[in-house]
Amino acid sequence: MLTDLSFAYHTGRKQYHSTPILVKLETFAPPEFLKVLAITRVDLFIPILTYVFGEAQLGGKSCIVSTCRLNEDNWSVEPERLFKARIVKEAIHELGHTFNLRHCKSNDCIMNYCRGIEEVDLRTDQLCRYCKVLLADEEKRL
Repeated sequence: MLTDLSFAYHTGRKQYHSTPILVKLETFAPPEFLKVLAITRVDLFIPILTYVFGEAQLGGKSCIVSTCRLNEDNWSVEPERLFKARIVKEAIHELGHTFNLRHCKSNDCIMNYCRGIEEVDLRTDQLCRYCKVLLADEEKRL
């Protein structure tokens, strides 16, 4: 288990760079594991973005989701239920990347790129028909 993330902390941004965490996470995964998903409370970033809800190795083994910004206000429904739904959506999205799925243009697809929490809430937790086909092809390859 990866518990110390200090190696990825950026003092200037007061956030954690998710890419080095992914690299280290993969080294902790037993060889028989197909994919590894980490969930953290720390605020994540990549250099080209202010923050990310998560990151994955495209076609790789590891992905990470941060709950930090998934707990932002927008409580039109039960807060706990909405928070858990956001985590599930982001986990599915990042795992999709590990199965070589890229961002999708369909607003209803779980692989659609979200710029903010409102878009996460509007997005479904399902793949569109096109992404389902791509996932099935990737499963055959594995």
